[in-house]
Amino acid sequence: MAVEKQLSVFVQNKVGSLGELSENLAKASINIKAFSVVDDLDWGIVRLIVDDPDKAKEVLQKLGLMYGEGNVLTVELGNRPGALADLATKLAKKKINIEQAYATATEKGSLVVLSTTDDKKAHSLLSKTYE
Repeated sequence: MAVEKQLSVFVQNKVGSLGELSENLAKASINIKAFSVVDDLDWGIVRLIVDDPDKAKEVLQKLGLMYGEGNVLTVELGNRPGALADLATKLAKKKINIEQAYATATEKGSLVVLSTTDDKKAHSLLSKTYE
């Protein structure tokens, strides 16, 4: 369980945009821990959790890409049926709504990235159960 910086990068919705972005981050030795892509007709938003957000911002600036940043919660879930249901139910019982969520595989199971209507309360609640 952690609070991490999420970078939301605006990229053109065209072939190769994600490859170019990820290649430039890799060249700077920045590891992408999790990502999601939301597209529109002309633009996409790539949400990134990286191991060095400050260095990643330098890369984005050099590429001339617009981006936003904000804090999100990251939670390691085990690889078992009901793991996500347990997390979502804990939040729902305290009237905390999940506004954004995505996940990626890890050695232990999955890393869930989420933002809620009350991240401070969600962090306090979830940190009692999750690492």
